[in-house]
Amino acid sequence: MRQRAERFRDPVTMLSLHGWAGARAFYLGDFVEARDEMTKATEWYHTEAYRSFVEEYGWDGGILAYAVLAWTLWILGYPERARDTCDATLAIAELVEELKPKMSCKN
Repeated sequence: MRQRAERFRDPVTMLSLHGWAGARAFYLGDFVEARDEMTKATEWYHTEAYRSFVEEYGWDGGILAYAVLAWTLWILGYPERARDTCDATLAIAELVEELKPKMSCKN
């Protein structure tokens, strides 16, 4: 799946791929791998294609990548980076909350 996702480079697929790999690594205790995968996932978050997906379907799983990244950074001993990531997560959540009325009118 990874090879296919990387060949098409679709932002939704790439964010999902790295997000799942990061979550798996996190729950297995491989925090360095979790950090690396979640960082890759968040890089795909701010693409136009991903924003369109969120607006069209009303679901933003990318927030989870930021949350797990924040936990991972904290565990690895980077509290300032974890706090910054947490702040980014909250800002994204507020943005998504603002988009909800717009999203609910699409159907």
